[in-house]
Amino acid sequence: MITWDADAEKDARDFFINQATPQGIGYTLTDEAARILNNQGDFAIITASLSAANQNEWIKYIKERLALKYPKMNSVAIQQVKVIATALLPRLRRCSRSIRA
Repeated sequence: MITWDADAEKDARDFFINQATPQGIGYTLTDEAARILNNQGDFAIITASLSAANQNEWIKYIKERLALKYPKMNSVAIQQVKVIATALLPRLRRCSRSIRA
């Protein structure tokens, strides 16, 4: 049994492959958001699932990085992709109809 990205219990798998450390991912995402926002402003974190262990680790490190390095930035919401997609769907349909017209 091989796992990647999100790990399983060590006794439930033989090998785990990870593209980077959770801290590296969280810090890099935060640093990039800071670059785009000029180190200040509000932003939302969008996650595939509110219960995804790997993404929750990334979010933990995003919050840590904010506290350590970016006092003028604020994470105002953590949203699940499904919720956002559902909310945007009617708007996207209107856009696609006007593009086809």
